[in-house]
Amino acid sequence: MSSISVEVQGHIAVITMDRPPVNALVRDSYIELREIFDSVSDIPGVRVAVLRASGKAFCTGNDVGEFVGLKTGEQARAYAGIVSDGIAAVYACKIPVVAAVHGHALGAGMAIAACADVIVAAPDAQIGIPEIKVGVIGASAFLGLIVPEKVARYLALTGKSISAEQVESYGGIQAIVPAAEVFDRAMSVATEISAIAPRGVRYFKQAMNINQNAMLVEKYATESGFTAQYVGSSESRESVAAFVEKRAPEYD
Repeated sequence: MSSISVEVQGHIAVITMDRPPVNALVRDSYIELREIFDSVSDIPGVRVAVLRASGKAFCTGNDVGEFVGLKTGEQARAYAGIVSDGIAAVYACKIPVVAAVHGHALGAGMAIAACADVIVAAPDAQIGIPEIKVGVIGASAFLGLIVPEKVARYLALTGKSISAEQVESYGGIQAIVPAAEVFDRAMSVATEISAIAPRGVRYFKQAMNINQNAMLVEKYATESGFTAQYVGSSESRESVAAFVEKRAPEYD
C-alpha cells in the first residue's frame, strides 16, 4: 500500500508522506520515495516540489521493527543502500524541494528534510539523529547540511534532538510559523521559486549541489559500513531491544 502521494497544483507538486502514526518508514517507503523524486521533475509544468507529512510527525525515520531483522553486515549494507537511495533522491531532485516540517524529524526523517532546498517548520518541530540509541550508525552528513559540524557531532554521539528554533539560529531553517500555517508558507516559498526561469533554477540547483558536497551520499555509505560491522554485536542488539521494549539499555 502506497504511503506517499503526489498532487499537482499548478507548477507545484505536493508530495505527502502518510504512514500513521508517525511516518516511520520501511523498505518499501524508501523505494517509493526514490521513484517519486526521480520522476517528479518530468511531470509537465512542474517546477517545484513541496514535501509535507500527515499526522503528528514529519517523519521519525526508520521503522525500528525492521532493524530487528538485520542479523548480518550484508543485510545491513543492503538495507542501508535502499535507505540511502531514497534520501539521496530528495537531494538530487532536479527541481527545488521545499520541506514543510512539523513534529519530529528524526534520523532518516531528519535527513529527508535536510536534503530539501528550503525548510519551513512549525514551532513544535524537533530535529535529531537518534541512530546511536537504536544500534545504527549513519546520517550525520545530512545533519551537517543544516547545523554546524560540532553541533552535528554532539547530536550524533548523544542521540539527542534540538528544536526548530535552534536549527533556525544556525541558518538551517528558512522560517518558523504556526503549525496551521506551515504548509501555506511552504507553498508560498514554492510559488516564489516557480516564478523564476525554470531551466535556470534547475541548473543553479545542480551547480550548488555539486559545489556544496559532491561526496554527501558517499559519506552516508561510510557510516553505513560501520553499521554493517556493528549490527551483529550484542551491544547493537541490546540497543534495538531496549528501544522496542521501552526500557533503559544495559551495556557490558
